[in-house]
Amino acid sequence: MAQTRTQLIAVNTLSNYLRFAVLFLVFFVLTPVLVNRLGAEAFGLWSLLNSVLGLFGLLDLGFGTATCKYVAHSVGAKNDEQLNRVVNTILVVYVGLALFATLVLAGMALVFNRLFAIPPQFAHISHPVLWILALRMVILAMPLSLFRHIMYGRQQISLINFAQIISSVLYAIVTWYALVHGAGLLVVAWISLGSMLVEYAMYAGVVLASRSIRFAPEFFDKSFLREATGMSMYMFLANIAGLVLMRSDPIIIKMFLPLTAVTVYAVAQRIGENIFMIVKQFVNVLSPLVAQLHGSGNETNIRFILINASRFALTPATIILVAVLIFGDQAVVLWLGPSMSASGPLLKILCTAMWLLTPQLTASMILTMTGEHRVTGLASLASMSVNLLVSIILIPLVGLQGSALGTLTAVVLIDVCYLIPYACRRHQVKMTTYLRRVVPAVVVPGLLDFGISLCMLHWLPATSFGRIALDTLPGTLVYVLVYWHYFVEPTEKDLFRQKLLKRNGAAPAAEV
Repeated sequence: MAQTRTQLIAVNTLSNYLRFAVLFLVFFVLTPVLVNRLGAEAFGLWSLLNSVLGLFGLLDLGFGTATCKYVAHSVGAKNDEQLNRVVNTILVVYVGLALFATLVLAGMALVFNRLFAIPPQFAHISHPVLWILALRMVILAMPLSLFRHIMYGRQQISLINFAQIISSVLYAIVTWYALVHGAGLLVVAWISLGSMLVEYAMYAGVVLASRSIRFAPEFFDKSFLREATGMSMYMFLANIAGLVLMRSDPIIIKMFLPLTAVTVYAVAQRIGENIFMIVKQFVNVLSPLVAQLHGSGNETNIRFILINASRFALTPATIILVAVLIFGDQAVVLWLGPSMSASGPLLKILCTAMWLLTPQLTASMILTMTGEHRVTGLASLASMSVNLLVSIILIPLVGLQGSALGTLTAVVLIDVCYLIPYACRRHQVKMTTYLRRVVPAVVVPGLLDFGISLCMLHWLPATSFGRIALDTLPGTLVYVLVYWHYFVEPTEKDLFRQKLLKRNGAAPAAEV
């Protein structure tokens, strides 16, 4: 039986969270095994190679996002010819980028050991591992990623997630077995490459099973390449801005403060990034849907998503923010000890910024998928600039909190005050309507959750992670019940019952 659109979104979202949980579990379990079996220096080389090759991801130049957008647009317009022009043109681009990356890597390999002062005992193995990981992360991954982008544009996100889960579990099991039996870094690299090929073979199998996709030279389209390049360049700017935002704070902090301050900030930043990724999973699912709606000219449902996706995404974000504001200090100390207690206040500022950024995720995604990529790309650069400027000014004055306040300031000025209102104007949603629908649904249950959690902390002091979980439970339950009873409209409840649960009855129209 065919899935409804609501069921498809639900399945894709749940599979996103399942994938996230499995990848985190693999990371949590396998990392100590890698460190202990390979040794600290070999694991350091492994981490260095992954970090260096990770920068080559920028060579995608934003074509991945462009591919998802144009595939979804073609599917929404039911235009197979346009779909094949998109796929074949991007394939040529990716093959060219992979060849360019190979040349760059060949030059880098000549100076890698000297550039990074690789110890002599690892000099003979660094180059083979470099090239194996380059095949896994760049040379083969770039053209093969086209199959994943096609599936993403078709909203086959749950299949992508299950392929990644299978590949990750396979990698973890084989790597653990190999390490226990004395394997070294080179074997682990081959296992990593093999698991990637298994994953991408599954993508290719799904795509090639569809008769709507054909690979032929006549489908290469120079005019589409110019159009896609126009979008991808702004996505490339956004990717660079995101990379600078993620990596620049420790560098700026080190300019003014000792290395220990970098460690304290990095702890709070890493937690904040993971919380942000949890919230982002829901919005990621909606991007191909918006592109399809845009392709079919369905502006009504795009407006519906702009308001309601922002409201729904803020629900887990608010629950997490309340928990961090109340229990963040205790959680950091319990996890890493009193020496890292200074990370607690930073975590609260960064999580507040992540919370304010949540509705912008929906607005930015909709703008990008409906052809306003220039706006989102330039906004990312503006946000990066504000963050850097404010951090440089405030760190000498207030210390580590200056860097966190730089992030918060950029979010408020660019994302909240500019990008969200722009998206509302662009899609003919009154700002008063947006605020009326979104703000009370978040603030009212959020304040109740905050008050209850504060009382729980007073009555049952947080002395363990189990106690923290117990203290957060009553407030979370009240949040969910109040939200569902007072802020989920009857038509939305009917939509849930009829489309997600497939109960009988006419489905209501999605109206803003």
